[in-house]
Amino acid sequence: MAMDADKKKKSTDEHQDRDDLMKRISGMELEYSSFEAHYKELSEYLDPRRGRFFVEDRNKGDKRYKNIINNAASRALRKAVAGMFAGVMSPSRPWFVWSLLNKDLLGPREHKAWLELYRDVVLMVAAKSNLYNMAPLMIRELLVFGTPFMTHVNDFENVARFYTHTVGSFMLATDKKHRVNTAVRKYQQTAYNLVAEYGYDSVSQSVQNNYDNGNYHSWHTVYHVLEPNPVYDPSSPFSENLRFRSVYFEEKNKAKGKKEYSAYLKKSGYRVFPGYAPRWMTANEDVYAVESPGMVTLADVKSLQQSERDLMNSIAKAGNPPLQAPPSFRNQPIANLPGGVTSNSAMGGDQKIESLYKLDPRVQEQGWNIERIERRINEGFFTDLFMAITENEGVQPKNELYLSQVNEERLLQIGPGLQQVHGEWLSLMVNRIGEQVLEAGIMPPAPRGLQGKELDIEFVSALAQAQKSVATNAIERTVNFAGAMREMGFEGALDKIDGDHTLDNYADLVGAPAKMIVPTGDAEQMRELRAQQMQQQQQMEMAAQAANAMKMASDAKLGDDNVLSSAVGRK
Repeated sequence: MAMDADKKKKSTDEHQDRDDLMKRISGMELEYSSFEAHYKELSEYLDPRRGRFFVEDRNKGDKRYKNIINNAASRALRKAVAGMFAGVMSPSRPWFVWSLLNKDLLGPREHKAWLELYRDVVLMVAAKSNLYNMAPLMIRELLVFGTPFMTHVNDFENVARFYTHTVGSFMLATDKKHRVNTAVRKYQQTAYNLVAEYGYDSVSQSVQNNYDNGNYHSWHTVYHVLEPNPVYDPSSPFSENLRFRSVYFEEKNKAKGKKEYSAYLKKSGYRVFPGYAPRWMTANEDVYAVESPGMVTLADVKSLQQSERDLMNSIAKAGNPPLQAPPSFRNQPIANLPGGVTSNSAMGGDQKIESLYKLDPRVQEQGWNIERIERRINEGFFTDLFMAITENEGVQPKNELYLSQVNEERLLQIGPGLQQVHGEWLSLMVNRIGEQVLEAGIMPPAPRGLQGKELDIEFVSALAQAQKSVATNAIERTVNFAGAMREMGFEGALDKIDGDHTLDNYADLVGAPAKMIVPTGDAEQMRELRAQQMQQQQQMEMAAQAANAMKMASDAKLGDDNVLSSAVGRK
C-alpha cells in the first residue's frame, strides 16, 4: 500500500510539473509567434529547404523554389556558408588554443606542451564526431534566420555528438543576463523509434497499440525541454538533480480536440546547458535575433525576383510581341514561326498583321539594375570577404595579412556577428568538449602548475587572425617608427619598446605555435648565461692580450741578436 501511495504521489507531482511546464511553453510560443511570418518569408526566398513550421512538416519532397527565379541570393548564401565555416573552424588547421586567463602564470614550456596536446585531443574528438557535418548547417541558419540552435550530447563511441535544429522546430528563452538557458523542441517520431529509444513500458498506450498492430511508422508528437532544473541540488549524486534538466514527453490527442500529455519518456540532467544559440544581433531583452545577413538582404532578394520577371517579360515581348490584325484574320491560322507563311484572300492595302504597340524593352538598363541588386546582395552576405578566405585557405600567414589589408572594412562589419559566434557557440562548445575529454580519461594528468587554474580560449581561425592582424599592423608600425627615430639620431628611441612583451603579444595575435616562443623566465636565463659566456670570453681575451704583451716585453731584452742591442752597438 505504501508503494502504491508513493507511486500515486509521484504521478501527481509529475502531472503538476507538466502543467507548470506547459504554461511556460505557452508563453514561449507567444513570444516566438511574432517572428514566424518573417522566418517563413526568409525561407521562401533564400533557403526553401530550411525551416519547419508545422510539426507534420517532415519528409516533404514537394517543390519549394517557386519564388526563386534568379538564384543569386542562394549562391551568395552558399559562398558565405563555405567561407564562414572555413574562416571560423576549418578542419584543416587548428582554430583555437588553450591559455590561462593570467598569462604570467603560464609557467615553463611543458605547460604549453600539455595545453597544445589538450587542444589537439579536443580537435580530434571534434573531427571524429559529426561536428563538421552539423556546423555548416548551423552557420547557414545563422546567416539566414539570425538564430540557429544546436544540441550537444554525450556519445559512447565518439565522446560527443551534435544536432542542428532548423528554425520553426524550436523555441528559446533567456536568463536575467540574456543568455539562452531554455529550449523547447516539438517534433514527431515513429512508434518504432519511440519504443526502441525509450522502451515499451515508457511510451503511451497509443504508441503501444500502434506498435502491437505493426503500425511501426505511425507518427507521434514529442516534446523535448531543456531548462534550469526546478529541483536542482548540488549535493545530489543523481543526474536528475543537476543544474539543467532534459525531459521528453508525448503529446496525445484527446476527445473534443483537447490535448493531454504522457508521463515523462526520459529525464536526465546536465551541469551546463547542452545547447548553443548564437544570435547574429539582438536588441535589449529580445530572445531571437533582430538582424542577420538574410534579413538585411531580404528586400533586395524580393526585388531581384521581380526585376528578373520584368526582364524575362521584356525579352519575351520583344521576341514574340502582342499582335493586332484586321477582322478578316478572325479564325485564320497565323504562322508566326520563322519562315512561316500566312495567307488571306482579303489581304490588301492596309490588311496586315503588326505589333499591337511600339516596343522599347530597355533590356540593357534592366540588366544593369539586376546587376546592381546582385552586388548589394553579395555585399550583404560578405561574399568578397568569404571568397578571399576560401581562395587563400591554407596559405598562412599571407591569408590573414591579405584579409586585414584588403577587407579591413568588411572585417569591422562582420565583427559583431563573429563575436556572437565565438561567445555564444564556439567557446561554450570547446569548453564542453574539453570536459568530455577529461571525463573520458583520454588525457594525461595536467602538470601540477596547471592544476586548479582556469583555462581561457583564444581563437586563431582565419577570421579571428585577420581581425587580430589589424592590431599587429599597429605593432609593426610602432616598432618601425622607433627604428626610424633611432636612425635619425634619437639613440634612446628603442629603449621605449619592451621587447619581450611586444614579441609575446605579437605571437599571440598571429597565433604562433606555443613551442616557438620561449617563456620570458627561460629567455632571461639564456640571456644571463650568454652574458656570462661573453664576460668569460672577454676575460680570456684580456688575459691572452696581457700574456702576449709580457712576452713581447721579455723578447725586447738586450742581446746580440735583438734590435735594441744592434742599435746600441751602432752608437
